[in-house]
Amino acid sequence: MVNLQRILFISALSFVYLPVHAAQPLSMDSLFKMNLDELLQIRMAISSNTEKPLREQTSAVTLITQQEVIRSGARDLLTLLKMVPGVTVVVDLLGVRSVAFRGISGFEGKVLLLLDGIAVNDLSTGTLALGHRIPASMIHHVEVIRGSGSVQYGGQAELMVIKVVTADSPGALVQLGNEYAKENGLGKRVSVLLSGDSNNGVKYRASIFSAREDLSGGEYQSLNGRLLDMSENTQVRPLMANAVLSYRDWQLQILHDHYEFEDQLVFGGIGELLGDHINANNAYTVLVGPGDLLFQSSAIKLDYAWAKWRGLKLKSSITLIDQINWQVQRPNRVDMSEYTAQRRQLDSSALYEFSESENVLVGISFFNDKNKLVSLTALNVSALPKDERRGDVNDFSIYGQYETSLTGLNITLGGRYEDHELVGDALLPRLTVAKAWGSWHSKFIYSKAFKIPQYDVLASSVTAGTPIEEVERETSFELELGYQVNSDILLQSNVFWQEVTDIILYEPVPSDANINAGDVSTFGIELMMISRFEWGNVDVNYSRFEVDENNVLPIEVAGRPNQLLGIANDKIVANVILDLPNHASLSIRSVAIGERYACTQDVNFICGEPTRLNEEVDVSVYYRQSMTDWFYALGVANVLDDSIVYAQAYRGSMAPVPGLSRRFQLDVGWEF
Repeated sequence: MVNLQRILFISALSFVYLPVHAAQPLSMDSLFKMNLDELLQIRMAISSNTEKPLREQTSAVTLITQQEVIRSGARDLLTLLKMVPGVTVVVDLLGVRSVAFRGISGFEGKVLLLLDGIAVNDLSTGTLALGHRIPASMIHHVEVIRGSGSVQYGGQAELMVIKVVTADSPGALVQLGNEYAKENGLGKRVSVLLSGDSNNGVKYRASIFSAREDLSGGEYQSLNGRLLDMSENTQVRPLMANAVLSYRDWQLQILHDHYEFEDQLVFGGIGELLGDHINANNAYTVLVGPGDLLFQSSAIKLDYAWAKWRGLKLKSSITLIDQINWQVQRPNRVDMSEYTAQRRQLDSSALYEFSESENVLVGISFFNDKNKLVSLTALNVSALPKDERRGDVNDFSIYGQYETSLTGLNITLGGRYEDHELVGDALLPRLTVAKAWGSWHSKFIYSKAFKIPQYDVLASSVTAGTPIEEVERETSFELELGYQVNSDILLQSNVFWQEVTDIILYEPVPSDANINAGDVSTFGIELMMISRFEWGNVDVNYSRFEVDENNVLPIEVAGRPNQLLGIANDKIVANVILDLPNHASLSIRSVAIGERYACTQDVNFICGEPTRLNEEVDVSVYYRQSMTDWFYALGVANVLDDSIVYAQAYRGSMAPVPGLSRRFQLDVGWEF
């Protein structure tokens, strides 16, 4: 269990502040004051067919509001996701960060991320690379399905769906951010938000972000004892631009996402592993300096609501995505790594509302993916068969979801049929039964999901002689129970059981490929308190999972059947936001995780005996002062200077990667 003493100590700072005189607040800040009833009445349609309040959603849903995003001092989406029950940060090859959920890593195609409706996942391998990638300054709010969303969102929504809606600002808002750490020096970021409308009905919003910061600090020790100063070798250089233009029933979105950072770890050994074809006689090649890793995506999405007639609404969209993935450039190397991928997707849906409480949604989706393995350091790509270097794959699906109210019960019944050219077809049902009475509400959720492995995942398994023969599938049951104590406090619990069969994992040794590794199931509980007072907010959540059954060798911890490698069983989050006089606020955010086990020593780079990692408490304090047309903010991240590390969630070749030490933050913004 996590140690709460340090959380309680830092929470005492909640009652200490210095009042500052100010004029009227920045227009964005004037929207912040929201009581609990107003929060619970925010309508969304992340899992329901029509927009409904949070408690009436057909899944377990977490909403991170604009207030929490801006006042928290969080730098990016990954920091915000740490506050979501059940979410843990994990690391993989080349130091790439992603998330695990309820004990299972979502790194490769198990968690879907949508930015204004455009999928951000890597189309080559399914990777969801995070960490300084999507800045908080561009986020209006975040909606999260804690559980499967495959019926509506398809084969990448197996464990969780993350839906990010980008921010806007009346006119223009320019924000500058600086962050200083003793080990890393000064990090800088800038973002610009624009929005407006014209008299002829055209509306627009646009945002652009760029930064030069570090992903890690401190010293990394590889499994064979090599040391690397991470503060000089992990600069991240994200560039993101997003624009949304709407006119009547049309909407056009353009997204460019350039995510690049330095890496010297490679597979964890601060260099290449055995036997690459450039240095076939050299068992180990130590890199002389960091290389660069790039994920880049450019996308265009056109939406049209082309019919509204007596309760019937028809919508269609076309999405075009071009990506460069896992592009690696190394010093003193000739051969590089690079994947390219293109997707052309057509979606269409029809919603018919019989009444206010009864409706049905039917949709179809088709996409074509073109993939190419341009080069790979460990392989002579030109010698591979053509179908293992490039692929042209089609996928077709049809789905439906019916919602009705029957004898006081809100019932949702849905299903999806998906046929993928390479992995075959699947039928995925889901059922939700919900009821609200007085101050209580409850939900029972049953769902099935599956993961569509990307072409390069399948091709690499064939190349290694371990072809993936089964599609990874997930089954889950959830029971949510909530009670509104009064007008200020909501208590909520969620009990779950989930099973993933034929789980697809990357196995560095001996196959150096993705494999069907076995079956794993977990169960657990998530407890939440959401409160809104006149003086501020207090949100607390606790999540814990237990291992039910596990025969997946790459993720087990020998002698500890209730542990899964690299992931803490329990987590506590406390987020306090105080409304101070004169349009100021003070945020105190604490995330504490329990013990984990990780690979730390093995000269053969397989894993060795997993070692227990200490509990962690990551506390941040952020003060924000809003003026008439500008704001400033001061913050300290990792106040306690705790040792934050991220572990690989399977028996790979990565030792725990250090995070960042204590940092001092200064943010300034101007509204025009």
